[in-house]
Amino acid sequence: MATTNVTTSLPPSLSPESLVHVLHNHQAMISALAPGFTDSQLVSGDPSSFSPCVYNVTAPTPMGKSTYPLTITNMPDGADTLVQPKPPVGKLEIKAKWRVVDGKLREDVEIEGNFMTKK
Repeated sequence: MATTNVTTSLPPSLSPESLVHVLHNHQAMISALAPGFTDSQLVSGDPSSFSPCVYNVTAPTPMGKSTYPLTITNMPDGADTLVQPKPPVGKLEIKAKWRVVDGKLREDVEIEGNFMTKK
């Protein structure tokens, strides 16, 4: 499993509360996590709560289009995401925790895949 984290300082014009509000905007998160997506459908969950929300996201791939589940869970200080695309070579999961802490956005990411997706 590959892991990484990225921390970005917030500009003075952006309050931590405003950024948490953006992280809770599921359409904004889908746009960030699936650039060029063509469709997203809520399958389960309530986007206004702290329960997991599962979306079916359709996005372009080099071989056409793919539809896969994306889970977004609002947290008091950010959001958790789980992207499960369907690459033709096997399993791929991208888990991320997005947190607004001490005037910074911290993204902790874990990527799990088979040997082909790790190259």
